[in-house]
Amino acid sequence: MTHSFHLKLLTSILTVLLPLIIIGQSNPGRPATGKNANGEGFGVISGALHDAQTKEHIEYGNIILFRTSDSSMVTGTISGTKGKFLIDKIQPGNYYLKVQFIGYENTLFPNLKISASSVDILLGDIFIKPKASALSTVEITAEKAMITSNLDKKIITVDKNMAIGGGTATDVMENVPSVTVDAEGNVSLRGNSNITLLIDGKPSSQAGIAASDVLNQIPASAIESVEVITNPSVRYDPDGTSGIINIVLKKKALQGFNGMISANAGTGEKYNGSLNLNYRHDHFNLFVNADGRMNQMKTSTDNTRNTTNNDVLNVLIQNQEGTFERNMGSVNAGIDYLMNPRNTLTLSIQRRKMEFGSDGNMRNLSLNGEGLFLRYFERATGNLRSINSNEYTASFKHSFPQKGREFTNDIIISSNRMNNGSLISQQDFTSQEGTAIGNPVLQDNQARNNNKVYTFQGNYTYPMLSGSRIEAGYKATIRDMGMRYEYKNFEDSTQSWESQELLKNYYDYFDQQYAIYGIYANSYKKLKYQAGLRLEQVFTESKVEITQQDYNSAYFQFYPSVHLGYDLGNQKELQLSYSRRIERPSPRELNPYIDYSDSLNIETGNPALKPEFSNSIEFGFSKFWDNSSINSTVFYRSTKDVVEDISRLQENGSTLTMPMNINTASSYGMEWVFSANPFKWIRINSNISFFQSHVSSIPEEDILGTDRFSWTSRLNLSFIPWKDGSFQLIGSYNSPTRSSQEYHKEQYFADASFRQDFLKNKLTFTLRLTDVFNTRTFYESTYGNGFTIDSKRYRESRVLYAGIQLKINNYNKKTAKDGENGEQDGF
Repeated sequence: MTHSFHLKLLTSILTVLLPLIIIGQSNPGRPATGKNANGEGFGVISGALHDAQTKEHIEYGNIILFRTSDSSMVTGTISGTKGKFLIDKIQPGNYYLKVQFIGYENTLFPNLKISASSVDILLGDIFIKPKASALSTVEITAEKAMITSNLDKKIITVDKNMAIGGGTATDVMENVPSVTVDAEGNVSLRGNSNITLLIDGKPSSQAGIAASDVLNQIPASAIESVEVITNPSVRYDPDGTSGIINIVLKKKALQGFNGMISANAGTGEKYNGSLNLNYRHDHFNLFVNADGRMNQMKTSTDNTRNTTNNDVLNVLIQNQEGTFERNMGSVNAGIDYLMNPRNTLTLSIQRRKMEFGSDGNMRNLSLNGEGLFLRYFERATGNLRSINSNEYTASFKHSFPQKGREFTNDIIISSNRMNNGSLISQQDFTSQEGTAIGNPVLQDNQARNNNKVYTFQGNYTYPMLSGSRIEAGYKATIRDMGMRYEYKNFEDSTQSWESQELLKNYYDYFDQQYAIYGIYANSYKKLKYQAGLRLEQVFTESKVEITQQDYNSAYFQFYPSVHLGYDLGNQKELQLSYSRRIERPSPRELNPYIDYSDSLNIETGNPALKPEFSNSIEFGFSKFWDNSSINSTVFYRSTKDVVEDISRLQENGSTLTMPMNINTASSYGMEWVFSANPFKWIRINSNISFFQSHVSSIPEEDILGTDRFSWTSRLNLSFIPWKDGSFQLIGSYNSPTRSSQEYHKEQYFADASFRQDFLKNKLTFTLRLTDVFNTRTFYESTYGNGFTIDSKRYRESRVLYAGIQLKINNYNKKTAKDGENGEQDGF
């Protein structure tokens, strides 16, 4: 396939970069003394806000400057992404400064004097106390609050707050409010699986690796927090109609050598371990993270399908038992080069290797409507899928002398190769207990994917003199994906494998995405607001080589976002947000390849799929008390051209499943998140979410429109019976859910864990029992024109893990001057 994109790419990048470069080169200074040409003052007050307990940066904190003589407000600003702020061009005089943020105690700085001999007032790191930290004598206050809220996201702290010993990011997702995980590890947010998964703010899979595979590869012990962003700003890609989940990994940058080693073992041959090492000295910071996992689990599937074809009823009963193996490892290494206090260059490489193996025997029994025997055969399948991926990243950051003003640029090159081989043996029998009929039918199915992704992105942030902030950026993404599927049958007559040319599928997919965006943020008295607009041009090309069919498209779209926050006083706040988003069909969904791995239930893609577009609005209320808080949200989302898998009954009695656009859908609901420390020895976190959605009918498939109501709830109890020891219980319930053709029964489970720290928290021992009551079985029913399918799926989930974690040279601590050496942002 030839790609005429080079000129478009170069023009788009230059169009975006040139203004940013020009802005970046401009560096308006200010006189050291006296007034500037406009008669404005010369004084500067700067600082950085941090949580007094966790030492984390505080974004969007209010900093207000008052005149001492009459207590009149002079000016103000808000803290930036690093918690840092700057107020400049202050007239000579006497002032005092007030720092305030919802959920925290107000902090005053009196007796601030601006004069010719006192031009710059450097307040440095400012640590403000949360309102909920009144229990200052309780040991638990040294830990982070599990759930905190920001203007556009909820932050769920993972470290020490979840029963995740020996687990993966998938286990973490099962304990995040509003999030559910299905039997295949697919994640949904508020009942919608169209999400974007980020790792440290970057796409989790640059080159076509499934999000569920990535989640299973990340050790839970490596995760610092999870950010749930249901109405993202235009700073983020618009992909994911239900929002974004960003996994923030632990990062330490202490001087010298430090690190962490962890190892875990679970019942049923489950082992994993990780190694994080870091060395920092002067202008260099070297880091390497490695992890490995070897898991084996038992699986079983039961399906009963009733079909009516030409008024004849047939029943198909399928039973399968098998094992699933997951072996994977990754290494991420790099260097931060602090060229000078204002320029930092980071180079890193990540290498992933994954292997997924499965063995199973599917027993297939066909009966007529009266229960009489029609056919019985067994289909044994051995499958091995391997993924090898590489990702290379170069990042540059320039911090200007003006606090909060910075320019960042990233270049990311990703590639992966996937090979999937299935060996299938199908044997017919005279009855369930009868003898074999003839020789088995042997099939060899092979798939090879080769994917490459190139990403260029930049962001420029400029704080205004009034305390407002302007942000602008660009992103260009180019994806080139090739997919090859081949089938072979073993011919008894020739005793050789022969290719099935009619089933072969070669599919190439290529797309280009170019985007620019701008954001304006400010505050007025008790109101914080942020508005942005993202413009995006997309070109797609795909080709089925066997049939020489081409599918090309191009579309231009805009994506606005608005976020408002209003401080009601008395530790109460209102929030309102809006965003427009998109869910693009994946190459796998577009590929017309037909999957015959289950000959009675086949699947295919749909090259005619269109993207989904959604509009989302949320209204929230937060209230904080001395030792508790509650956050409630009302939300509404409307979506056009919703994509769902639709199954049809074929003339031969098999079902064909294909994704289709099914017109429109709307959903609305409420959720509450509650956190409390009623006593020094217990911490409670809970949430409950209700969703109501409507999906329009599909007349051509005889599928009626549906109204779906569902809800989820979680309860997390942490007990601290003695110093450095804790017990934790987590319970979760997901109500029944529906889609156009499917009904999923309710699901509930509970996890329990114990943790004990030794040697001043340098050594940690954990015990964790997942699915205590062994209830994690997935039941679903599928309804279509002329058929119904009832399914039961089980994957081994009751596992006891034991693990140890060793921190080297105070890896768990942060320096008080965390902003130094490249993190100053203009201080």
